[in-house]
Amino acid sequence: MSTSWLAFKFVIKFCFEKKMDPTKIYVPPGLVRDHAKLLDKTVADAKKDIVNRVFELCAMYEGGGSLLYWTKRDRTALNSILCNHLADETTKKTMLRDLAGCDEVLLRLKDLLSFVMKCNSRAKFIVKISSFTERLSTHDLGLFQDCLMSLRDWTSGGLPEKPSENDLFLLEVYKDMKENVPASVDKGLQSDFCLDRLAKIDKIIDSVKKGEKL
Repeated sequence: MSTSWLAFKFVIKFCFEKKMDPTKIYVPPGLVRDHAKLLDKTVADAKKDIVNRVFELCAMYEGGGSLLYWTKRDRTALNSILCNHLADETTKKTMLRDLAGCDEVLLRLKDLLSFVMKCNSRAKFIVKISSFTERLSTHDLGLFQDCLMSLRDWTSGGLPEKPSENDLFLLEVYKDMKENVPASVDKGLQSDFCLDRLAKIDKIIDSVKKGEKL
């Protein structure tokens, strides 16, 4: 079932249960103006876009889904969700946890994997990955490993034919990772090189989780 259909169902439920006009949803004016500038649209159109995203996110999480990468638009929508008390306490905590995971893991992935692809010092490699891993919460460490698993699967089995919303940012990370493979690596061996580096990260993560000395 598509996100837009789930969002439509949520709007109907919202209007029925809350007895509230969706157009009356509060979005901080400063954020609306910023979004209008970003889209090069009117303030009214910008607010409508944010409100649409509010309902999409509420429907996504109410349906058991989650968002991996949070854009500025998503963050503005979350602000509105919190201001209007549109999510229960559990859902709110899950959204904020996922937002934190984006900041702690997703936004750092490109730089981290750029280093991983280019690093030729085993000691520096271990220090970089272990220090990154050790500061992550249990949830964010799981997120990190899930991202690595997707990158491994795509490297060995090919990219998804119909990427999900959560795949889109990781596909950018994947492309950036492949572009940072050293030129000295034969083109026919680039995928093997990436898989080897990703496997080394996994090994370090496992050692950190077990408290083993690296």
